Amino acid sequence: MKNFKNLLLLILPIWSFNLFANVVECSKKDSTLEIEKCFVNQLSLEEKRLDKIINQVLRQFSWISKEIQDSHNSWVRYKDAHCAAVYSSYGRGSMRLIAYPSCVLDMTTQRINSIQSDFILY
Repeated sequence: MKNFKNLLLLILPIWSFNLFANVVECSKKDSTLEIEKCFVNQLSLEEKRLDKIINQVLRQFSWISKEIQDSHNSWVRYKDAHCAAVYSSYGRGSMRLIAYPSCVLDMTTQRINSIQSDFILY
């Protein structure tokens, strides 16, 4: 338990606050299905936020909108393939129902942070 706490102290600054709050909130649920539903709900919110930010970047940097859109489309394909592999790594276990939306939520939050740090949005 002490090692886990130490690991969290190392990782916590790297995670965005929103992602950590989502993980904490969802992990309070009582069943795998409730946890999955929580992650799916949080993911829906983050995907809307990502869409809004991508659209803002596309408008603000219109002269490179094709490059931005191509990059984003490549990221979506990577995210889908990576999280599908995470899902498959759990075989037939019920944890895969949590692993997939958790993976997508994590990657979506990372993508938002990356876009916000790479592009100065006005």
